[in-house]
Amino acid sequence: MAQGGNLTALVIRALCHCASSAISATSNGTLQKEWVFKTREIAQAARTIAEESELDVNLDEVSSQRVGQTLGKMRLKQKPRPGGRGSRL
Repeated sequence: MAQGGNLTALVIRALCHCASSAISATSNGTLQKEWVFKTREIAQAARTIAEESELDVNLDEVSSQRVGQTLGKMRLKQKPRPGGRGSRL
């Protein structure tokens, strides 16, 4: 993946996928004001989308770290981890 814009677009699609999965998992159908996803979940969704859409993407480059950097560039906030441990959210 040579262009950063491609990864950004892929991460946005992965976020939409994660959000729609969270909405469908909600039993009462009410919308939440915010969702919290692990970067690992978003990276997995991005890889799945890239494979299913047959995008010209090096799947090794779609890592949790790269997804986290992309989310930071999009100015999405990271949820603090209790005690600085655990997965990034």
